[in-house]
Amino acid sequence: MDGLGQFHLHLHIPDFHPHFPLHFPDFLQAVCNDLYEGYTEAARKVFGPDVAIIANHFHVAKRYRSEVDNVRKKEMRRLKQELIEEEYKKLKGAMWLVRKHPQSLDENERATLRLLFTYSPILLLSYSFGWALTDIFDTPQSKTEAEERLRAWMRLVKEVNVEGFDRFLNTLDEKMDRIANYFVRRQSSGFVEGLNHKIRVLLGRCYGVFNRIHLFRRLSLDLGG
Repeated sequence: MDGLGQFHLHLHIPDFHPHFPLHFPDFLQAVCNDLYEGYTEAARKVFGPDVAIIANHFHVAKRYRSEVDNVRKKEMRRLKQELIEEEYKKLKGAMWLVRKHPQSLDENERATLRLLFTYSPILLLSYSFGWALTDIFDTPQSKTEAEERLRAWMRLVKEVNVEGFDRFLNTLDEKMDRIANYFVRRQSSGFVEGLNHKIRVLLGRCYGVFNRIHLFRRLSLDLGG
């Protein structure tokens, strides 16, 4: 059953392992977790070498997109100092436009981005390479093909000297096998991440819910209406 490994191992091995059903690992094929080494080592210890460890795509994408966003913040601070106020106001909403998928932009939004990139060629490079990476992850392909494309992307980033990806390049190099495992079945723990977010929002909105019955009732209403 491919999907059974799509959860986080937020459990301590000594507490978790003794109560683990012995038959479960027989049909478990993959475990999806974030990039934290502690969870990865826990999964290896519990499930053994035959179960694939998949780096959750949500966390991978979050890392490289944050790198692009850091370049945007740096460039916007620079432009705020260098541009007159009227020109800088024309870049209003740049944060959301840089994060928004290029195919979803309307003509006015594209015009704003073109103006921004005219002032910041550095950001244009980071933006372009960031979405190029998204395109690799969105394209159905084998693990071998994906790894080749990811390594080609890494080489090009270094050759062109694209700003902002230094830390992600290290992550990609060190965890390539786990990241490329995503392309085998395109599994992620997106459902778990979404559910965790809904619970955090619920707890924040209610200023803490300490009764488990009330918590599940509210969560059930949020999820199913």
